[in-house]
Amino acid sequence: MDLKTDHVRNQYIVLGYLTGLFYNVQEFGILGLRVFVWHAFWPVVLLYVLFMVRGLGAGDIKLISVMSTFLVPSKVVHILIASVFIGAVISIGKILLHMGKQGKGGSVCRSTIRLGSYIHYTTCILGAMIYACVKEGLYG
Repeated sequence: MDLKTDHVRNQYIVLGYLTGLFYNVQEFGILGLRVFVWHAFWPVVLLYVLFMVRGLGAGDIKLISVMSTFLVPSKVVHILIASVFIGAVISIGKILLHMGKQGKGGSVCRSTIRLGSYIHYTTCILGAMIYACVKEGLYG
């Protein structure tokens, strides 16, 4: 959805949260409500600074928050690190692909910096989740 419309619809985020809530209540009983709130809350607090400096979009943070309701925090941190690495590789690839082309201001640097805004970080998060599943499973 992010690639098609440039944002993640809140209906899908709510559906993800409801599924995470159901999972935690099934797993931990009534204590699962507290686990759910903590797991949904900590990524938002941690990543808020990146949102303020436009390093991440609100949809990316919401997606990470939903993902964390299903996973242990250490796995979420591993996925975040892997997704940043994947994003860096994509960025370097875009820079190399457009090297030598000049932007409106005549500078190679200006045209390559502009490319950063066209990286869909949700794709990097998905790639990192697939990597985590293949490498060690989601709960390993």
